[in-house]
Formats: sequence, structure tokens, C-alpha cells
Amino acid sequence: MYIYLAQLTHENGSILQNRHFPLGIGLIGAYLQKSMNGKCYIELFKRPSMLNTALNKKMPEVMMFSIFLWNEQLTLSVAKRIKEISPETLIVLGGPNISIDYSTNVSFMKDNSCIDILVLTEGEFVSYLLVNDFYKNRDILSLKKKMYPSTLSIEKDKIFLGDLTPGKKNTPDWSCKKNKEVRPGANGAEISLDQIPSPYLLGLFDKFFQDYAIPLIETNRGCPFKCSFCQQGCIISGSIRFYDSHRIEKELEYISTKIQQTGVNIQELEVADSNFLMYRQDSNIVKYLRKIQNKYSYPIVIGSSTGKNKLDLILNNAFQLKTGSFLIRIAIQSLNDKTLNAIKRSNIKLHFYYDIRKNMAEKGIESNSDVMLGLPEETKASHFQGLFDLIDIGVDEFSNQQTIILKGTEMEHYHYRQQYGLSCKSRIIPNCLGTYHILGKNIYILESENIIIKTSTMSFNDYLECRKLHLTIMIFHNTRLLSHIYSFLNFRGIKCSVLIKELNHQLSKYLCGMFDEFVSATKEELIENITSIGIMSESEIQRITCNKIFKFLSIGLYKYADSLTNALKTSLGIFLGNSFFKESEELSEIFKLRIISPLDSYENIEYIFTSSHLVSLFGKKATLYLTKEQIKIIDMFESIYLTEDDKINNMAYHLRPSNMARKLKLIDSSNAHF
Repeated sequence: MYIYLAQLTHENGSILQNRHFPLGIGLIGAYLQKSMNGKCYIELFKRPSMLNTALNKKMPEVMMFSIFLWNEQLTLSVAKRIKEISPETLIVLGGPNISIDYSTNVSFMKDNSCIDILVLTEGEFVSYLLVNDFYKNRDILSLKKKMYPSTLSIEKDKIFLGDLTPGKKNTPDWSCKKNKEVRPGANGAEISLDQIPSPYLLGLFDKFFQDYAIPLIETNRGCPFKCSFCQQGCIISGSIRFYDSHRIEKELEYISTKIQQTGVNIQELEVADSNFLMYRQDSNIVKYLRKIQNKYSYPIVIGSSTGKNKLDLILNNAFQLKTGSFLIRIAIQSLNDKTLNAIKRSNIKLHFYYDIRKNMAEKGIESNSDVMLGLPEETKASHFQGLFDLIDIGVDEFSNQQTIILKGTEMEHYHYRQQYGLSCKSRIIPNCLGTYHILGKNIYILESENIIIKTSTMSFNDYLECRKLHLTIMIFHNTRLLSHIYSFLNFRGIKCSVLIKELNHQLSKYLCGMFDEFVSATKEELIENITSIGIMSESEIQRITCNKIFKFLSIGLYKYADSLTNALKTSLGIFLGNSFFKESEELSEIFKLRIISPLDSYENIEYIFTSSHLVSLFGKKATLYLTKEQIKIIDMFESIYLTEDDKINNMAYHLRPSNMARKLKLIDSSNAHF
């Protein structure tokens, strides 16, 4: 029996919107391969084009999809075509982008009759039960009427629930409390996490080792936090379950060896854990990761969402890794107490965070804080102040995220949105659109998300002002282009946020046109709902869909560098005064020289300080240079984008803010770097 598993991602030629290995379907495929004892042929897919080729050659008996926010319409379009061509193919849908609301799921199944079975929660064990039954009987209608754990199906107008109903007719319990076996590794479960074979070690992922792909691993499952905006916070995530660390070590060795043997250009590793480095077991994993780094010079970059507490343990674990390879992401979300209460979060105290950040800086580890716009009870003033406070304690970079209403979260529910006056509009997800040839038919597909643009405490105009501040922070702060200036401000006892405040004000004068264009583009990308897109032409859709912050970061740096420099010079002059005119001139000049352009050479730039204050702080000489990692990344995207405009427009997205500035080495000042 043929079984295809797909976690589809949008593709544009060789460029994939999501470059991560499809871990979810990999683990399900690995468990099916083991449990079915060779009775099934299993193949995994990411690219729609490769799945289409396979479907034309051989239609599977079972087609399983993993659905995310960024591939929902693509997945459903492919599922619909398969069911039209092959009604006898069993189609099963699972993944994170599924509501935990019963009526919502019933409506979804009625609207998408191509889906035979909807699976909630983790899919390995349930998938085996479904596949094993179907292997024996090959009867979709019979299968749909059965009460498998954590499933929902509709046969005509009859709704068949898995056996998680607690007794009340219309209130199914999706929490898995009654059926531990569907949650591998939970107390009382029929299988442990380690009984699920590794898709890496089985060779199921060998096909995904391609240039610039990102291997994805998980060391545990679950999340102890209950944040109202997060899918991990829903009740089905439950307690934390761990893989054996020796398994993780074998996977890391396999991945590193495979990269070395194949010669593919892969520099990153992503850890899928919700709270990486927060647990004792993580200490063993990072020690082995460091051994891998020393042995293979991989991974150069390690990405993950770090834990929300136990920061001492997180730091101790992070210090084990190569300096600069891991960016600690602290999910702050908000510093407003009313907001934190509304979203069911608690943060560490700001003064404690300052001590932690100082310790990190001393050991050469950078920090990233996630801050969300549009959360309940947040105001423009509290959002601004939260960002300024984090800048002043030394946070290196902000992920200023817009709050998305995700399926499977408390925030999805109507009563929650009403309570806090949450008003949403749809937005096309960048790079998640295109025309696809699916089983002989061309279909135009795009994905959208619902973002909060107004609340009972924040108007739409306030929302736009916050977005403008985000752009200012991205251009000046996240890029590290001000790091040398921050050093001077600290030397003078001036808060760094003072400069950002003034820059945000001055840009309305020096870059009025660009910021007006940014606000217009921000408004234009917001649509009432996905159906209103139907009246737009394909060219109009392409025009409004992009990451606006990254787009205008590129525009600002590469087209308005002089204006940015003048705004900086004016801002410095306002609070430093005429007595520091020369320092303002030199600091601004270095700012402009540090901007990396895709059209520049890699040659070093030598700079001589002349101001006595700067000489006393920095020494007489400095070298501005590109690191090996920066050069590798620039070479990578230059091989993808051929025209000058494409290079400029996409450089910020690929290089990422932390690599947007030339490094500054001070020749005669203790070899300090910025």
C-alpha cells in the first residue's frame, strides 16, 4: 500500500518559503514504517511540484497532510484535486493549524468534503490506527464511522467523533486526558517518544539535504505555559515529555556527517522545542552540540525558542555553544502588567533581565526579545515605553511581531475577542502564493492570516504609529549600525532610547516620503477577508504582499543612506550639543560606512578617529570588515538573485538584521569589536 505524507511549502523555482525539514510528517512516516512492518511504501513531500509528479505516476491509497497557517490553502487545493481524480484515496489531515472548537471543525469538514479524517493532537499513534484499519478493509466509509481517538469525520450529515467525548453530546473533550495513548511519552501512554523512530536515522530525510535547507530536530514535546495567543498553550499540549539524549546525539552526528559527505551548503540547525535550554537534559544536548561544532564546523547558526524562565540555566547552557552561533530569544511579548494578565503570562522582572543581559554581553552572547503588537490591554504609550526600556537594558534585537489570531488558541474564541475589543483584518502571507499545476489543472493559490489592528485600548492610528517605530528600530537598532554610538552614549551616561526616540521623530522630516509610503503600504496590505482578494488581479496581489519591514529596511539603507545619516547627525546634535559637533560628525560617518551593500566589494575599510573624545574611547584606528559568515550569506543570495534590484530588495531578508552592518574592530583599544 502506498502512503504519501506531505507538509507542503510554497515554492518559487528553487526558492522555498519554508526551508525547514518536515519534522512532523517525518516522525509519523517513521512510526508507520516501523509499525506496519514493511507492508507500506512511504514517501515524504515538501515541494508541490514533486508531489504532483509522484501523483501522476502513482496515486496513493492513503494521502496524509500536515496543515500550517502558511500552507492551508495549498494543502486543501491539492487534497481537493486528489479526491476529484481518485475518490478511493483516503485523505487524512492533521497539524497545528486546526481549531480546538468543535463547531468550527464541523464547519471546516463540511466546507472541505475532500478531507475524510481530521486528526487533532499528535499524529503518530492515531495515524497508525487509521492506516492499519484501512490496510485491512480498504473501506473509507466504514473507517469514517469509527470512533478513533482525537479524530473527526463527516459521512453525509452524520458527524463521527473520536472517543474523547466526556458524555455530553456537543461538547467533545480534545484534551486527550482520557486517551493517553495518542500522546506518546505521556504517563500511561502505550508508546514512549523513543519508540517513534528517527526519520533522520531511517534515511527518510536524505532527500531534503539540499543547499540552504534547515534541519529541524525536537528534544522534547509540550509546554508548561498557557499563553492565550499560542497553539502550544492550548490544553492538548500538556506536560513535558523528553526524548532520550543519546537519540538526539545520534541525529546530530547523522545530520553533520550527511552535510559533510554531500557537500551541501547547510549552515543552520533549528530546534523545535518551545522552551529550549530550560531543562536539565538540555545541558547534555548542548555539550554534544558543541562537540559537533568543533568536529564539523556545523551548525554555524542554531535557532530556537528559548525558555520563559530558569534564565540562569538557559545562560549556562547557551555558554556551552560557540560564541555567536546561538541568539537567545526571550519571549517578552509585553511589559504591561494588564496585558500580561490578559494573555496569561508572567515575565521576569526588568532589573533581573538587565543583570542577565549584562552577563550575556560579557560572554559575547546576543539577545533577542519577542514583542507583540496588538495584544489586549496594550496602549501605544505602554508599547513604546516597553521597547524603550528593553533598548536601555541592552537587548540586541527585537522581533516586533504582529499578533495573529491562530487556530487552536484561546484567542481564537469569540468571547475572548469580544472581551478585549480585538478587531482583525486579513493579510496575505509573504511568499505564500503562486500558480500551481496540480494533476492537470492550474490553480492560483495564496495564504492569508488574521492580524489584530485595533483593540479597546489601542486605535488603528496608534497601531500605525507603533509600526513606524518598529521600522525605526529595525533600521537603526536591529542592524547593530548604532553599536559604536551606543558605546559613546553609555560613556557619556546617556540612555540609548533617547537617540531612538529622537530618530523616530527626525525621520518624519528627513524620510517623510518613505515613511508615508510605508504607512500606505501597511494600510494597503490589510483586507477585510480572504474572499475580497478574489476581485484583485494577480499583479495587484503580488504588489501588496511582502514583508513591509524588511522591504523598507532595504529601501532605507540602500536608497536613502544619506538621509538616514543626516537624520542621525541631527539627532545626535540635539542632545549632545555643539560642544560635541565633531563627535556627531564622525559617529555618523562611521554609521554610513558600516552599511553593507550587495553591490560593494568585500575589502576592509580603515578609519582614523580625530576627535579627542572618540580617540580616548576607541583609540586612533578602526577597521570595518565583513565576517566569513557574512560573506558566505551574501554569496548565497547573490547566486539566487541575478538583477541589482532583486539583490537590494532581498538582501535584508536573507542576511537578517544582525548581519546588516560591517563589524568594527578597534586597532589599539583592547581589540574591541562592534
